[in-house]
Amino acid sequence: MGSSTENANQNHDGHSGLKNLVGDTRAFFRKSPRAIGSYFVRGLIIILPLAITLWVLVWLFNLIDGFLSPVLEWGLGWHIPGLGFAIIAILVLLIGFVGSKIEQTKFFGSVERQIIRIPGIGVVYGGTRDIINTFHTGTAERFLEVVLIEYPRKGIFAIGFVTRENKDEFGKKVLTIFIPTAPTPAGGYLQIVPESEVVHTTISITDAMKLIVSIGRLSKEDFAYTLAHSQELKKGPE
Repeated sequence: MGSSTENANQNHDGHSGLKNLVGDTRAFFRKSPRAIGSYFVRGLIIILPLAITLWVLVWLFNLIDGFLSPVLEWGLGWHIPGLGFAIIAILVLLIGFVGSKIEQTKFFGSVERQIIRIPGIGVVYGGTRDIINTFHTGTAERFLEVVLIEYPRKGIFAIGFVTRENKDEFGKKVLTIFIPTAPTPAGGYLQIVPESEVVHTTISITDAMKLIVSIGRLSKEDFAYTLAHSQELKKGPE
């Protein structure tokens, strides 16, 4: 008796759940085209980053694996997917291990200097090395602080990252500032300005990056207060 009652309850719950699902589906398709379009856009926002990431990973895998595939297929007589990628990955790890041991030695430094002296090759090698070393370091190490700079014209402020500090012939500090573009901060503009022309902030490098990538939606800094306070300091006591 008890078992029959439980089965009846389960069947009733199943039918209720199915009716609710059908009702929700009908209600969804009765919505306005604008609501359905917003759901579609939301779905794209969720799916596209994952799809693009997977596509890039597959493309890189096939590219790296393809370097040795012809040689391995000729030597082994058949193609083994991923074998070329595995061999190259192991070689890179071994080179990295050996390089970490000899990188600081005089021998490595002398070889590197000789390569840089070769016309043409030295320019490519030196430039590539400098770029890779720049991005190899962490973001906090590449940038000294976050500032606001009037760019692209007076009265309009942009977020900038101080990459270097120097002094001019009069002893005044001059800043090299990278102004990234939003929402992709990989590109941007380089400005060299006197320190007196920038507004210092208390925002961290990480929070500034989040602010740029989110096109301003994520912000922990009250920039209005920062600008107002900076103008008061420039005016000085009345």
